[in-house]
Order: sequence, then C-alpha cells, then structure tokens
Amino acid sequence: MKKKLALGIGLAGAGLLALSLTVFGMGAAATLNPAAPDSPSVRAAEAAVVPAEAVTPTPTGTLGTSVTSEAGAIEAADNSDPMASEAFKAMTPDEQANGREWVETQTITAACMKDKGFVYTFEPFWERDSAVLPVMWEDTLPTSERAAARLALDGDTGGGADYHWDDAGCWGYAVHVMGNDNNH
Repeated sequence: MKKKLALGIGLAGAGLLALSLTVFGMGAAATLNPAAPDSPSVRAAEAAVVPAEAVTPTPTGTLGTSVTSEAGAIEAADNSDPMASEAFKAMTPDEQANGREWVETQTITAACMKDKGFVYTFEPFWERDSAVLPVMWEDTLPTSERAAARLALDGDTGGGADYHWDDAGCWGYAVHVMGNDNNH
C-alpha cells in the first residue's frame, strides 16, 4: 500500500506518536461503519460505530459532530482540512508535526478499514471538546458486529515481545507503515 496517503504528510517520529497516544487517549477515537466499498471512508467523528442501516447526517460545513437518529452514534459533520483550523495553527511546530503524523496514521487506518468493509472516521484531538465524554464505539454497535469490527481494527496479537504488526489489524498496519513500530 502506498506509504503516503491523503494530505501528503511527512513523518515526525515514533516518540511524538507515542506521546499523542498517551496524552490524548487514542483508544476510542474512531468510528466504524460497515459500508459499501465505494463509500467515503475518512472523516471526523468521535468514537462510534454506526450500523450500515443507520441514517447518516448531512454535512454542515464545519468540523463538529451530530448524533444520528437511529444509531445514537456520532458521525462526521464535514470534510474540512483539520490542519486549517485555528486550534491547529495555534499549536507549536512540534505539536503540529505530531498532529500531521497522527492524521496520516488515522488516514492509513481508515483506508485499511474500508478494505475490510468498515467506514472508519476520526476527529482530530485538537478539535475535540474536552467537556464532552466520547461515546465508546463498541457500545453503539449491535453485539453481533462488535467482535468483527474490533478484530478488523485491532487484530489479534499479543503485547511486548509477542506483538506482531501484521496480526494487529488496521491500527497495527498503520503504525507499521508510518514506521512507528520496532520493525523499522
């Protein structure tokens, strides 16, 4: 798969990604949605899985979130460039480099998830409202779909010496492609 996807963002180093994962809590920063292969796969959303039969909100023109009527999940509001926001511009150069790498990692993850039949979307950490608790995406998916979505995203690998990126789902693939695992 191409090393550069969307946005043409450069690498900033494994330390910055690790810091963002620690500081900004990446655990539930994505949305999955079983979908047709030709549907859009990358957009801002906060920690939700929307079943294929759920209603998708109409884009509003600004970064944000809206609640879908049937699934109770949060969906993307639009396709704005996250690096054009005032919050991003206010960050230090190191924080911006970290943000670019984070977006590229999420974009690679989204492309992989699309290949597996899910729409994976994300909201940049600098755009999140810290006063609003994220919806845990597993809780929005029917029980029968949770295992498949989680396996596609995280794979089935161990930690430490037992970790293998090629068994770590789309997230492991994205981290590997970005050069942020121990295999580079």
